[in-house]
Amino acid sequence: QHLVTPGAVCGPGAVPADLGSGADLGSGADLGSGADLGSRADLGSRADLGSGADLGSGADLGSRADLGSGADLGSGADLGSGADLGSGADLGSGADLGSFYIGLASHQPTCVLSCVFVFCFRLERKQ
Repeated sequence: QHLVTPGAVCGPGAVPADLGSGADLGSGADLGSGADLGSRADLGSRADLGSGADLGSGADLGSRADLGSGADLGSGADLGSGADLGSGADLGSGADLGSFYIGLASHQPTCVLSCVFVFCFRLERKQ
């Protein structure tokens, strides 16, 4: 299991950053574009992943995560509240979105109808 201290940065110089399964980056982590965290990655709050990030299945990003456009979270991803996904983000099936803002081009099936009416909207998970 990989552990990265809070505030750690794996920027463009470390692209693609590959932390494997069970990776834990803590809060404030910043990964550049093309980062690959594998399955069960835990990024904590305020994680910032560039475009094209691949988190695999079961990833847990916590609150206020920012994934940018083209991010791929696979199935079973948990973004918690306040997560920000750019347009074109791919969350796969079974993703747990919580409450967050999402762009127009998201492929999340439950959001398609709402995306037709507004570019960026607030999605609230039923408690």
